[in-house]
Amino acid sequence: RTLVRPRHVDGMAAPRMLFGGAMSTVLPARLGDVSDVRPVPDHQEVFADPERDQSVIVELLEAQDATNEQALQVFFQDLVELNGGTQARVEHVEKLQSVPNLPEAGYTGVLEGHMVAAKHNEGPAAANRVHLLLALVRLPRAKTDVLITLNTPLEISMNSSSAAATNGHLPTADTAVEEARRIVVQAIDTLQVSDWGLFGP
Repeated sequence: RTLVRPRHVDGMAAPRMLFGGAMSTVLPARLGDVSDVRPVPDHQEVFADPERDQSVIVELLEAQDATNEQALQVFFQDLVELNGGTQARVEHVEKLQSVPNLPEAGYTGVLEGHMVAAKHNEGPAAANRVHLLLALVRLPRAKTDVLITLNTPLEISMNSSSAAATNGHLPTADTAVEEARRIVVQAIDTLQVSDWGLFGP
């Protein structure tokens, strides 16, 4: 289950300016900028594909006073609780060696897990099975944790509000998971900070 770095950037991917251009990364072109349709908190950038009900969240968080893997576990539990998730489990946590375009990065790791959760408090009958990847890039210089979260539904309940939009568009679970891993590794490999002023003086 080791995360394998792609040999080339996906041809259907696109550079994304983050936080007013102070940071950037590369994500699949099919993921639209959610801020075009609804407000997004200042510390987050959110991209989504309604046809797959898949989303990527890039957020800047105050550095956790926790060890590296503990921080990932805390972020995972926070995500599960925020979404009212059940049957949550962590599959594994993997440390990556480096962030190619961000030599200032400290620990970089990825947690892979699953949960069952309904959207918008729709209730247990509308719960979907979701694959989760949480990538943590620690920036000691900025006293900041960069968290990249990829939510990939593997099964959509027929009672979910996402059922109509995703009908016929979901890949097989194995394909979806492999693609999700590539997306996260690509996002990490292309992550850059062009303006450290983003993090304050």
